[in-house]
Amino acid sequence: MTTAFPLLRLPYLVLMPVLEQMEFMDRIALSILSKRARMFLKLLKMKCEYINLILHDNRITMAVLFDDCEKLRVDIPMIGDREVLIIGYYQNLKYGHDSNEYDYIRWWPGTLSPMDYVLLIMDVTYCKSIKKLIFPEVSEYDAGYDTTIPLLTKLSKVDEVIVEDFTSNSFFYDSRLQNVLRIVFPVTSAVTIPYHALKPEEIREIIRGNFESVTVRKYSADYMPNHDMKFSLNDLKMTNVRSLKLAGPAFTLEDLIRYFKLWEKKKSNPRLKYLQVATRKSERSEIVRIFLKELNVVLGGL
Repeated sequence: MTTAFPLLRLPYLVLMPVLEQMEFMDRIALSILSKRARMFLKLLKMKCEYINLILHDNRITMAVLFDDCEKLRVDIPMIGDREVLIIGYYQNLKYGHDSNEYDYIRWWPGTLSPMDYVLLIMDVTYCKSIKKLIFPEVSEYDAGYDTTIPLLTKLSKVDEVIVEDFTSNSFFYDSRLQNVLRIVFPVTSAVTIPYHALKPEEIREIIRGNFESVTVRKYSADYMPNHDMKFSLNDLKMTNVRSLKLAGPAFTLEDLIRYFKLWEKKKSNPRLKYLQVATRKSERSEIVRIFLKELNVVLGGL
């Protein structure tokens, strides 16, 4: 039989050196147990470089990178308590030792929601925003995915939302993905998404949004560019993003030329600073030649 040690009842001058000697992931584990523990651990100034979140079918994975190139990984189950919460710790990432092997601790989760654990770790590491919120290939029929929507409302800032490439029918039109994106778009400044993840009109709505960057990728790295990714001159005129990257021949050459003539006269999207539109390799040279001729542009030498 073991007796619990009243750690937090130690005098301050004794407690702080004890906390400083604890393993890093033990500090994080302790910080989410109580508000009082977190108050003391915040005094250690464990500031992180950034936090990425990956939302799987049935769990949230946090990747917390610190300025000393050490990385914390937290796996948080999203459905009930049939899995344990796992905190892992990678070391010496600056030497290229980032692998699937890491030291870890685990315990049964408490009464908090998964996103509350995320917020507590953000608090103790002085992180104000999520750098990347990643939606990998998931099955929307998994019970855990249904819990995602209410949890995401607790995030106040996300630097970039990424829907990863997928080759299966994991997402369908009118799926939960649309509802999830509607929640996080107001708090993010950048979006990366495969074209086939949403309907064309929903993609149009995204490129008209007030984002710093929008990247619409092709279906998969193994596929040719999307020949059905078609937008009009009016779609371009209605864009409101600073940087727009589109995979596939999304616009006709005539529309691109007309758009840039309007852009030069400041009659379309004054915020746009960067536009990238993929073309077929076999047609690239001819397209560039016509484009430069119509805009009366001469490429200078290096």
